[in-house]
Amino acid sequence: MAGYGWHRDVANDKLDTEVAGVKRSSIVAGESTARKSIGVTKGTRTDINAQNAAPTVAQIKTGFVVHTSTSAGGTLTSPIGTLLEAGFPGMEVGDTIEYYYLNDGNQTVTLTGDTGTTALAVQLILTLQGAVIIHVKTATDTFDVFRV
Repeated sequence: MAGYGWHRDVANDKLDTEVAGVKRSSIVAGESTARKSIGVTKGTRTDINAQNAAPTVAQIKTGFVVHTSTSAGGTLTSPIGTLLEAGFPGMEVGDTIEYYYLNDGNQTVTLTGDTGTTALAVQLILTLQGAVIIHVKTATDTFDVFRV
């Protein structure tokens, strides 16, 4: 698959979707829902008021993390891979977890990984800037994390 569209995988009896060259979902015969992109937005908000933020899986599941960064440049640290795996059961390699993040503080924040999560490149989030944080499962208990 390349670009945007659908691909029928006859051998595995499933239908895959692709967006901008990235496999985003699979529908398997006998299943009624796509499982590849887990948007956790529930319309609620969680606030973290500290120089550094390490949102829990429960906070990520609210769909909207507001971080009031203070004092000096801070970090937004992803949960460890085993906690993401446990908090979002049934994920397969290539599945994503996505949530909204807002740095409403007065300091630039750097997105970082923890055990089992790897931040791709330097991921700065400036003061009063929002982002979509995406975790991509790459192996059991292992995720890449980045912002868009």
